[in-house]
Amino acid sequence: TNAGIESAPQTFTLSGFFLTGFTGNISVTASANFEVSLTSGSGYASSINVPFTSATLSATTIYVHIIAAAPQGALTGTVTCSGGGAVSNAVVNINGGVFQNYYNTKANLGLTNTGTWSTTANGAGASPANFTNPYQLFNIISQANANYNGIWDVTTAGNSSRVIVGDGSAALSFTILPDIDSLTSATRIDVLNNATLIIQNNRRPFLNTLATGSTINFAQTGLTTTDTVKVPAISYHNLILKNGIKILSSGTTTVRGKLTIDAVINFNGSPSPFSTINSFGNIDFLNGTTFEPAPSGDNARLTLAMNGTSQNILTTVNDILLFRLRRDTISVNGTIQFTGTPVTLVLGNTSGGGLQLNQGVSTLTSLDLGAHSLTLTAAAVSTNTSLGKITMQGGNVNILKQAGATNAGTLRFETGDTEINNFTMNMDPAVTRDSITIADDVSMKGLLTLTKGKIVMASGKKFTLTSLASLSGGSATSFVDGILGRTGSTAFTYHVGKGNKYAPVEFTNITGGNSYNVQYFNGGYGNYTINPATLSGFPNYKVSKLEWWKIDQVSAGSVDLTFNYTDINSQVNVPLAIRMAHFGTVDWNDLGGVPGVANTTTLGNIKLTGVTSFSPFTFGATVVGVIPVKLNSFTVQKLNNTTKLNWTTSQEINSKEFIVERSTNNTNWTAIATIPAAGYSQTKRIYTTTDFTPAKGINFYRIKQVDLDAKFDYSSIKSILFNTAYEILISPNPATSFINIYLDRTNNNTVNILLLDASGKILRNINSDQPVLQINTVGFGRGLYYVKVIDVDKVTVSKVMLQ
Repeated sequence: TNAGIESAPQTFTLSGFFLTGFTGNISVTASANFEVSLTSGSGYASSINVPFTSATLSATTIYVHIIAAAPQGALTGTVTCSGGGAVSNAVVNINGGVFQNYYNTKANLGLTNTGTWSTTANGAGASPANFTNPYQLFNIISQANANYNGIWDVTTAGNSSRVIVGDGSAALSFTILPDIDSLTSATRIDVLNNATLIIQNNRRPFLNTLATGSTINFAQTGLTTTDTVKVPAISYHNLILKNGIKILSSGTTTVRGKLTIDAVINFNGSPSPFSTINSFGNIDFLNGTTFEPAPSGDNARLTLAMNGTSQNILTTVNDILLFRLRRDTISVNGTIQFTGTPVTLVLGNTSGGGLQLNQGVSTLTSLDLGAHSLTLTAAAVSTNTSLGKITMQGGNVNILKQAGATNAGTLRFETGDTEINNFTMNMDPAVTRDSITIADDVSMKGLLTLTKGKIVMASGKKFTLTSLASLSGGSATSFVDGILGRTGSTAFTYHVGKGNKYAPVEFTNITGGNSYNVQYFNGGYGNYTINPATLSGFPNYKVSKLEWWKIDQVSAGSVDLTFNYTDINSQVNVPLAIRMAHFGTVDWNDLGGVPGVANTTTLGNIKLTGVTSFSPFTFGATVVGVIPVKLNSFTVQKLNNTTKLNWTTSQEINSKEFIVERSTNNTNWTAIATIPAAGYSQTKRIYTTTDFTPAKGINFYRIKQVDLDAKFDYSSIKSILFNTAYEILISPNPATSFINIYLDRTNNNTVNILLLDASGKILRNINSDQPVLQINTVGFGRGLYYVKVIDVDKVTVSKVMLQ
């Protein structure tokens, strides 16, 4: 072990000596200029004996002390411990030096004059012969005597001498003057607690030890390339960058106290390897500080890592331009709060970057932007796996991604604490991955601009426009994929869609200042049962299995709705014959509507007036061929130990085959049969197949309808029960919004099914000849209920819990 020594004793711990067969002493002998002791502060000698009386020597601390008569300069030596027997000697190598301290307290002749310096703090001691002898420490402790004129060179062979600013207690400031009046760049400087070193010379000295509570202020002026200051990437306590051009060196610059960037006209990092600020305290951007353009514009944007517990970023500047804002510390909660004049935090360059707020399993990371704004530009992303959240009170969000092969990532907001002013989606047309995901409910009060790019809301989360908000744009390349909410009575178009499908809904004649939520789905609703009243008037009534809208109304009122289709994927074959259908509690009913006079098979709309019932809606038709309905019916029937599947089509266009799939959990599906399709047909066709090996328990079936162009669609899901252990199965149980009743039966008799509450009151009374029946339980209270099945002369009663 090597140990550096100045004037304080050095402590070593020697432990684990194993001696066997005898007891005795451990002999510890120091070298010249050193003494050793078992007790700190007293009893030092050139050698000591450590009593040893057991089989194992306990951990023993040996204190090493420099003797009073040691000469100034470098010292080397060893401490050898020998225990005797077969145990090898333990040797500790020591090297260091004895320094002479000088203080600027003698006379005010300037720091460059030896007559200012004294060996004692009171100024009564001797002065140094020069500033170039080795092992000299020049302690600036007198603010009054901290002036100088001319070049001050404290450079020695091996850099063994240095300047110390402050006494570690009192506040003191020392300025390295510009131009030729400066310390040389080889002069090493220590800065102690409460001391400030102001550097006005571009030929900065060597920063040696920067104590807790110290401050370094790079205050060079000048606006030319030769004036540029490259801030060294080391660890600071407080760091001030003031005036002129300041560029961070490559690597990580750590600031454990406060970082201040004040009136810097060009602040940037270095090109690859890039610059990072690792900050644990507050940051002030003051007096018009600007970022970039040198040394190479946004290609040299720096990373700002905020790793303290509660940090504030104060701004009185222009926009803050960074490569990435991130948080790495995940062991404790972290809050990053922006205050001051609202600015825009611009993140990213063509190499990537963006927002990365890491969060621990049990810790929280919060970015409070207040009225400040956030822009993701170039190839920036908000990292999907980073779980920290944003709070915003009136700032703007701008997604301006212009490069890269990924989406813009995920933004997470503190629900209830965030209201955005303006939100802009304007990604470069060349970016194919063109969306941003929002993981939480969020509201905005200003302008939503949809030029290019999609806002994808996480499942169940809502993007809300308040009554003050407005919307600009909206197209097949820019819409909200998820729930879009809005409050107000003025006409408004909800620019919604899903995936690559754009399906806006226009709201007009809104009564009162009502609120509506709209979401579009580019798949079938799943239940295609037609209301008997509709079928009585239109026996061939069908609804689309390709798409539907969910529209919720907050309070009672009426509105006119215009539903739009924008491409051929809606498969509107007879544009002027489409209608709208609305799903009630159990089935679809016809609403009619007025098709647009300019409707085509790829673009069109249909308008409803005075709508008062909501969610869900889809396209309907009263005659065959208007909308794509491939399966006219689909049934499953239990025959002994097999399942017979039947389906019919009333129209086939470009059809290739039907693939029968089975599942036992309604999640994992297996193909059990492939039946060729007719290809093209305008007449009813009947298909059938048999599953000879159904699984024990519930069997789920669906038909995959495949076209010649490889497009496909799924039928509704049917299920049947094969289980000798019981004749009736209720699932789920406990249930919430619905229950499925599975009947293990082989006949087609009509059975009577009753749903009763705990007191015996009949809540539902249904007659059915199907093997599976679903009952809607929305609105029922929690508790125990009963399902009674009456089949000819057999009555079965089962319990079900609603929660």
